[in-house]
Formats: sequence, structure tokens, C-alpha cells
Amino acid sequence: MSLPDNTDVDAVRSSLPPSANYVLEAVGDAGGSISREELIDRSYYCDRTVDRAISQLEDRNLVRRDRVDDDLRYVHVKTTEIS
Repeated sequence: MSLPDNTDVDAVRSSLPPSANYVLEAVGDAGGSISREELIDRSYYCDRTVDRAISQLEDRNLVRRDRVDDDLRYVHVKTTEIS
């Protein structure tokens, strides 16, 4: 689900579950970029919850997942311009 340019980010965030809001805040607090493992460590959520939260945020174009070329298992989460 892509957001139109005039979308109120606060309205979108209010529709997200608490885990997705926490993950978005954690990414922002980390300067806009953090590894998936760090998110799991900081949030104390299980990996499945963090993955689902990231997917929900990606669906709304609030974050994106990048993989490191050397090790495709390593996932880095970054905020987008919308968030």
C-alpha cells in the first residue's frame, strides 16, 4: 500500500499496531538506520513480531529493508522520506 503525497503520517501511524510504532520509533532514534538484530535486542520482541512490524511499515512506505551484499542474511532497516 503506497501513501499519496498528501497523507498525514500521524494518521497512518495511529492505524499501526504498537509493535510497528515502536519499531518505527527505534529506527528513528537510531538515526534512521538500524539492523534487524538491533531492533530485536532493543525491543525485546521476538523476531517474528519485528519482521511483521517491518513488513507493515514497508507496506506503508515508512521504512525499507536493505540487505548487505556480502551477507544477504544481514538486514538493515532504514526510514524513508515519508516517515
